[in-house]
Amino acid sequence: MFFLLDTNLFRLACKSSNGAFIIQLNSELGRYPYLKNDDITAFKMTPFGLLEYLGIVPPKAPIISIPSSVASSKSGTVIAGHVIKEAKKFYVARPELSVEHLSKKCEERKYVDPAAIDLFDICVEHPLRSESVERTIINALAFDYLYKYVFSENLLRNVLPFLFASFFLDDAQSSSVSKFRLSKRLWDKGKAFRKNAPDEQAGISFEELDKAMQIKNQQDYLDGDIVHFVAYGMSHEGQQCRVVAFTCDDNATVANRVIVHRNIGELIYAACEPDMKQRFEQVVSRQAGYVVTCDSTGRFTAISDLAH
Repeated sequence: MFFLLDTNLFRLACKSSNGAFIIQLNSELGRYPYLKNDDITAFKMTPFGLLEYLGIVPPKAPIISIPSSVASSKSGTVIAGHVIKEAKKFYVARPELSVEHLSKKCEERKYVDPAAIDLFDICVEHPLRSESVERTIINALAFDYLYKYVFSENLLRNVLPFLFASFFLDDAQSSSVSKFRLSKRLWDKGKAFRKNAPDEQAGISFEELDKAMQIKNQQDYLDGDIVHFVAYGMSHEGQQCRVVAFTCDDNATVANRVIVHRNIGELIYAACEPDMKQRFEQVVSRQAGYVVTCDSTGRFTAISDLAH
């Protein structure tokens, strides 16, 4: 079991006085044994969550052109690979994403509530001290750029199989934000996906699901980190682990986004080639996790088990 705190709750944990938030959170976890994990390393922070916490706004990359030699290949891997490579070049050159700049942010530690130091170290200090932090963040940003890229209809037909397959990639090369972004695009544009929305069997109306998928701002997309990991969990040392996401957002909204994301994932999986299905079967079969809504003190106000 892994834990993800959304950025707002993480800030509250780090800034509370005398460990009040941590004490309340631990007290709440003690009331729900099925959520309990005494290992502090169970807490994780995603690349986009780390940037948001540090107050780093990802720079906007320019429109990347696709040469005719790349487009004429009609290979989704070649076309997508070109976009990712060029996006990486842009992000690597940005000083605010350099190892030097990111490591300076470790100074935030001196302002953290002593009771939250261990949590801060696991989620912020250790990742920022890692040799791979810059590469991980740049990979995530480049991948997200690909998912936002507006392809012509002809090119999109070539690239879609690559995007569909990458939906299930379980590594640092891909971004969970991007995968939720793909769900949002398919939900908005694909009548077939909407028709197959699991409203009947889940007892949730289509209107409720559609309302949850109305993304108001970039923050909602950043919350897609939580949606994807609750939907498909995390892999750790060969083990498949469920994820508990702690958020201050409306519980039903986040849970309904997970339901839509899982459903679209199943449809994407059905459209994959047989060899891809075999490769990603383990990811698709994982159990969804939990969405736990907390108030500003760390008290639980709602829990949704998305595996049932």
